[in-house]
Amino acid sequence: MDRRGRAARARHRDGLPNPASRDRRHRPPDLAARAIGVYRRWRDAGLAAGALLAGLIADLWRLTTAVWVVAALTAGSGLIVVARMYETHSRSGPSR
Repeated sequence: MDRRGRAARARHRDGLPNPASRDRRHRPPDLAARAIGVYRRWRDAGLAAGALLAGLIADLWRLTTAVWVVAALTAGSGLIVVARMYETHSRSGPSR
C-alpha cells in the first residue's frame, strides 16, 4: 500500500473528500461531468499561473519574497471564500 492511498483513505475517513467529489454530490447527474471539468480547468490554470508568478518573483527579488507572496495570495483567496461562499444544504442530524 502506497502513501498516497493511505492519505486518500485518511481524508475520506475524516470526512474531507476533494472539492471535485464534494461538488459532484450536490449536482444533478447530467451536470456532474461539466462541474468537474470546470473545477479541474480552474485548478490547473491556477497551478500553472502560480508557478509562473512564483518563478518570476523569485527571479526578480528573492525566493523568500516569492514564498511570502504565495502565502499572502493563499490567505487572501481563503478570506474571499469565507466572505463570499455560503452553505446551500442544511445538515440533517446532530451537529458536530
